Amino acid sequence: QMESRCREAARLGYEHLIVPKRSGPMPETKLKLMRVETISEAVDLLKRMPQPMGSVEAKPSASSRVVRQ
Repeated sequence: QMESRCREAARLGYEHLIVPKRSGPMPETKLKLMRVETISEAVDLLKRMPQPMGSVEAKPSASSRVVRQ
């Protein structure tokens, strides 16, 4: 299943792929594979990656704000 996900990510234009260290061999792709042991390691890795040009930080929308009475 991991092989098909790698191929799909490459087809969709992704350049990087974070995968579990325990996953087996990956197919040959142009993707840069980054292997992690834990989800928190993956989140830390994502925080350190540069943001793509033109991206914006997610901000809560007006409808998602909590109104206290």
